[in-house]
Amino acid sequence: MTPMLLGLAASQINILVDRFVAEAMVPSAGAVTQLYLGNRLMQLPLGVVGVALGTAIYPVLARAGARNDMKELGGALAAALRTASTLCLPAIFGLFALAGPIMGLLFEGGEFTRDAAESSGVCMAAYAPTLLFQTAVLLLARAEYARGNQRRPVTISLIAVAVNIVLDFVLVVPFGAAGTAAATSISTGLNAWLLARGLKLGHAVDFRRQLVLPVVRVAFCGSLMLAAVVGVRIGIEQLALPTWWNVCGIALPAANGALVGGGMIVGLAVFFACAAVFAKEELRELLALIHQRRARGAAPPNATASVLEKDPDS
Repeated sequence: MTPMLLGLAASQINILVDRFVAEAMVPSAGAVTQLYLGNRLMQLPLGVVGVALGTAIYPVLARAGARNDMKELGGALAAALRTASTLCLPAIFGLFALAGPIMGLLFEGGEFTRDAAESSGVCMAAYAPTLLFQTAVLLLARAEYARGNQRRPVTISLIAVAVNIVLDFVLVVPFGAAGTAAATSISTGLNAWLLARGLKLGHAVDFRRQLVLPVVRVAFCGSLMLAAVVGVRIGIEQLALPTWWNVCGIALPAANGALVGGGMIVGLAVFFACAAVFAKEELRELLALIHQRRARGAAPPNATASVLEKDPDS
């Protein structure tokens, strides 16, 4: 259990180091708060996607690992990573476009100024890729544990922490607090890449067909969504809406509310429309998983895993 905890703790260590470096080397006040808020808002989708997928797929991975069935293990892992990408990539692109308005909508007011909200939004956008990378780390590490290998995830986590420390000092000077957040994203991505290479499942599973091409298709749809949301943001900002609307004596965040609401509506519409054309199988798989969860309510892990095991081209 201890090696497993150490192997999955790299992200928390990285975030702690980020705060120490930002506090010591960023001259402007509020750097630690910006990092804290940016990271806290990332934890909700990470818990919903990463932890849920890891819990659902682990019994399948453990069963395949006990039988030394690398084809089943690799197929289940590819399906879980595929689902994670379909969920995480649109969220990441959305955060790139709307991180500042989201921060303003939630926290702006009093001493938390618009500039502070934008700075916190930049930190959240820099953390955004961690949503997919950390989910991949959770899934890939569980695949290693299912094979009975507890040392490699720990070793790779220590390498990722060391890389993060170096990048913190390299990026904090030119980019401030956002540089330390970007360092965590880069080191977490490195963690996932090293874990994937160490599994060596390419002989058992066609990852190009089952994972790489689906991720490329979803990323393409996400990039179109990003362009649409940026266009919406530019258009709404040209309207010069007031920062606050007073409705029955209650101050409502007009500009940020319009940006976030309008961006989300247009972004989701564009993404699903594009996915229906360019990523049909990935969309079908995601909708099937959502339908099963709704039908079963609190479905047991094996029920969810049965969907994740399916090949997208079957």
